[in-house]
Amino acid sequence: MAFRLATDRRFTADVQIRSESFTATFRVLSDAELAAHDFETREGQQTFLRAAITEVSGVLDADGTPIPSSPQLLDEMLGYSDLRFALLSAHTKGFLQAKTGN
Repeated sequence: MAFRLATDRRFTADVQIRSESFTATFRVLSDAELAAHDFETREGQQTFLRAAITEVSGVLDADGTPIPSSPQLLDEMLGYSDLRFALLSAHTKGFLQAKTGN
């Protein structure tokens, strides 16, 4: 069976924040795209996550109403270090699982 090299590869991962969670869909970035990001800075992490995340789902407002995925929602979420670190962790775990086929 032949392998098709898809340039738009994606995976979905659960993002755990304490006892709550939501789901994020990530694009698989090329090595060149990854090299352009400085993961040591807040700005670099935010820029990477904006490039990698295509959608978040399962996010509710304070009243429990679902918030639709949007660039504005992602920007708001990336302004909090605990959410940013959880997204980075979910990306790493999800990428490794997708890579190994698990």
